[in-house]
Amino acid sequence: MTSPEVKDVPLTSEPDSITFSTSTDSSMEEDGRYTIVAEKETVDEDTHFNVENQDDAEVISASDIVTIDVYDDKGEEVGMNLEIKFPVIKNITNENSTNVKYVPVCYYTENMDSSEPIWSTEGCSTLYENYHIDGVICKCTHMTSFVVLMKPIPSNIDDKTLSIITNVGLAISSLFLIITLITVYSFKSLRNSERHKILCHLVVALLIVNFFYAFLGVNVKNKIVCAVIAGCLHYSLLAAFAWMLIVSTDVYMKIRHPFVNHERRFLFSRYLGWIVPSIIVGVTAGCTRDNYVSDEICWLNMDFAIWTFIIPMAITLVIISVQIVVIGHIAFTKTRFPTRSKEDKNSNKRIRSLAFGLILLAPVVGLPWVFGIIIIFSSSKVMEYIFVIMNSLQGFFIWLSQCVFSNEVQYEWKKKTANRTHPDTITMTDTTKLAGDQTNDLSYHR
Repeated sequence: MTSPEVKDVPLTSEPDSITFSTSTDSSMEEDGRYTIVAEKETVDEDTHFNVENQDDAEVISASDIVTIDVYDDKGEEVGMNLEIKFPVIKNITNENSTNVKYVPVCYYTENMDSSEPIWSTEGCSTLYENYHIDGVICKCTHMTSFVVLMKPIPSNIDDKTLSIITNVGLAISSLFLIITLITVYSFKSLRNSERHKILCHLVVALLIVNFFYAFLGVNVKNKIVCAVIAGCLHYSLLAAFAWMLIVSTDVYMKIRHPFVNHERRFLFSRYLGWIVPSIIVGVTAGCTRDNYVSDEICWLNMDFAIWTFIIPMAITLVIISVQIVVIGHIAFTKTRFPTRSKEDKNSNKRIRSLAFGLILLAPVVGLPWVFGIIIIFSSSKVMEYIFVIMNSLQGFFIWLSQCVFSNEVQYEWKKKTANRTHPDTITMTDTTKLAGDQTNDLSYHR
């Protein structure tokens, strides 16, 4: 008894020749030779394919037709497992409709001699990652004629609604982020504050994220352009998480170590916030090369590149969560005991203000991407809507927590309003309060 098996047999001598492998789990009924018959038939551009269970949109051929059969020594067909690699997929464009996306699918037919053969996917699976570059592999449980067809997947009403919500949400978020920047740069004391400088870096990073995130819904045909968009989005997201970590660490350090000089740490933070993400993106793109970007959208490939975003994001969220717990504990503990002096009272008030701002800010920046990761590994529409809505609220909550509820911003607005009403009036108490509120270091008695 023999168990026939062949591997990587080319159909032609061309460099991009179609190859096939075949094997069977069961042995031949009788010892003897077996024969493999394989041929390739060129498909014309106007060839029509009758496909089972197909919608009104017509499939488009992306490969030639390959017919493979195996016979035993009696001339009878032998059922075997088959793997065909189509190294080159024809360039399929979607010029007529922007609402239809094409994906490669392996089809087969048993009645190739018929004038109108019926093509089906039963018993065949389609394997590919970057089919524009690496082609498509068809794995089937039978021998017949095979072809790769580009199957249209029309966008449904949910996709259109989600796209509208995304675009509107990005516009709203970007508007409030810009308002936050204008608010900070409108007052000299805020511009010179280390905490607000760090906040501005975070806001700029999020604005860049919103800009490149808008390109995810655009049908970009050029592979290089798509890779550049994916790289820019990858970089801006890593930068946003880095600056969110810097914001959290800044509050944590000023509460835990109020008497330390934090100016040097801020200078180091600039390198961490902008240069480290560029190193991660550069190394990832260099290692993955053609596998850096996905075939379907201008985003990271699911094989390896995506983990260079997921792992740094997860580590950042864990660190921020621990810092928030510690900060919340300190703020809660200090408010339980009555204050002894005005200095303690002002210090506790500032601690509560910083803790409250961070507790509002951190989940809004980080939590949406937890749902984003769930979407990557599942197709839940509910998660997509939650992710889009929470992303849309980022700019609003940053403005709310860092401007509306900020004691420093409130005082600056009151001072500006008072100066307009009574330009020659400013009391010594106001000057002292301003100096106390705008100090970069927290001072309180232990």
